[in-house]
Amino acid sequence: MIIPEFLSPGDKVIIVATARAVDSTAVDHAVEILEQWGLKVLKGKNLLNKDFRFAGKDSARSEDLQYAISSPDIKAVFCVRGGYGTTRIVDNIDFKPLYKYPKWILGFSDITTLLLQLERLGVASAHSSMPALFKNKTSKEALNSIRLFLMEPEDYKLEWDQTSIDRVHNCDGSLIGGNLSMIANNIGTKSFPLTFKNKILFLEEVGEDLYRIDRSMVQLKRAGILSEISGLLVGGVTDVPYDEEPFGLEANEIILSHVSDYDFPVYFDVPFGHIDENHLIPCGLQSKIRADKEKVHLIVKK
Repeated sequence: MIIPEFLSPGDKVIIVATARAVDSTAVDHAVEILEQWGLKVLKGKNLLNKDFRFAGKDSARSEDLQYAISSPDIKAVFCVRGGYGTTRIVDNIDFKPLYKYPKWILGFSDITTLLLQLERLGVASAHSSMPALFKNKTSKEALNSIRLFLMEPEDYKLEWDQTSIDRVHNCDGSLIGGNLSMIANNIGTKSFPLTFKNKILFLEEVGEDLYRIDRSMVQLKRAGILSEISGLLVGGVTDVPYDEEPFGLEANEIILSHVSDYDFPVYFDVPFGHIDENHLIPCGLQSKIRADKEKVHLIVKK
């Protein structure tokens, strides 16, 4: 796994749009925050474009992402927001420059496709909040988790409370995951990782019916993913629409039902996903999950 260099004050970073259109006010606020960290912030040439729901045509979004990946002096790429659109452009991108100029690529939700692609390529990345959400939908602690991971020399640590339905065991492995629907959607594509063996899978979801959550978990199981992993972290599963006809299980119960054949540890309510406490989860770095009487600890070796 290629681990990009961590950041220092004065490093150049860029904000690009790979999916849905974004408001300039949110971008300006994010630029201020990143500049307060001492970073030099560039904006993609097409960042504020709009083509119906998208941040410009596929070609424009591809152009900005390709520029960010290919530029030797850019040290991190912040995907501005999710929504939909990254899968439309990922096959247009030449990722080979990352082997010569590795850099951190950050985002979540629709950006899960990029995180999976980078895992397949052997380049570490980060599942984190995005610039469009910095102002109103990201807690100070979650925002600071990005700075701590990217810019502080200490190992990255995250702590949360155990729940009554956790399957508590310690485990080790590199972290891989993101949005459940996007992971299921990418199975069989050129972006999908070749193996999940000895990896800790993390999942989050937003706005999906319970039967759709069940369908995605069935897909992961049928694809052999659940039989390979060494642990499972479940973050926010939010904004679930409830049909008039009950499904019979709640979201976390659905997930538990599909991992009942395996003995790996499972932890719920981990602080990431479409929630204000969307803390950074590093992808591709060796990590440890350790539990004590009441807390769970994620320790990521830098």
